Amino acid sequence: MEIINLINLTPHAVNIVSDEGELLVSFPSVGVARAAQVDSPSGSLTVGEVEIPIVRTVFGEVVDLPEHSGDDGYIVSIITAQAAQAAGR
Repeated sequence: MEIINLINLTPHAVNIVSDEGELLVSFPSVGVARAAQVDSPSGSLTVGEVEIPIVRTVFGEVVDLPEHSGDDGYIVSIITAQAAQAAGR
């Protein structure tokens, strides 16, 4: 598959540099795709006299990731990519 256009859906620019540190190409952020996130209490950890809450995070469906079309490819976080893969995308 040949990708003609890469679309950056992370919250920051993605820069590709050569081994010498020369900027080869930059992909500015044009939006943010993510995986839905649900946090739930999962106990606590006591360190000395301080009780630290433990939170379990579960990632769910993909949010704001366009359907694949044409020659576009998407730059997303690994969590978003895993959620998309789990959804059969």
